[in-house]
Amino acid sequence: MSTFLEYAIPTLFAIVIAILKVYLGKMAKMDNMYARNDTVDRFVGKAVNAVEQLSKCQPIADKFNEAAARALSMLEEEGIYISEEELESCIESAVLEFNKYKS
Repeated sequence: MSTFLEYAIPTLFAIVIAILKVYLGKMAKMDNMYARNDTVDRFVGKAVNAVEQLSKCQPIADKFNEAAARALSMLEEEGIYISEEELESCIESAVLEFNKYKS
């Protein structure tokens, strides 16, 4: 019986460690994803806000493309690359949020 336990306990310990590594790896990946999404939302919001403020002083032919260019520039400086669809969605969301609080 004692030889069984001598082999079973280290084996069970190794299995628990392996499961924890997988779980913690997934948690770290999710944290990175949330941090990336927060950064994208923050930079796109800044770009939309900047374009809205600039448009009060000077004419901007295409606010959407101007905001997209500014957001992409900020994101690329941070090493973050997003698809056109994701960028469009984030800009639309930022514009809705901006208009919600606009007086």
